[in-house]
Amino acid sequence: MTDSSIYDKEEASSILHVAMREPASWLTEVPNIMRCIYENMECIGMASARHSLDLLLLLMTDQCPREVVTSLLKLSPSCDRY
Repeated sequence: MTDSSIYDKEEASSILHVAMREPASWLTEVPNIMRCIYENMECIGMASARHSLDLLLLLMTDQCPREVVTSLLKLSPSCDRY
């Protein structure tokens, strides 16, 4: 979702929609997904892409709250941990 071409943005959006329809297929990948979102959030400027990420985060938090929180704690800068 960081690529500037329209095709790539549409493709990334469709992948997100598929992932949200079939959460059982990727729920074991929550830490990897959280890391990817964290590392790319600043590059995602399209409102529709940010909205899709919001929906994905809500779904992951609903399905796997422990994994989401653990991932966020591991990703947080060390100065925010104390």
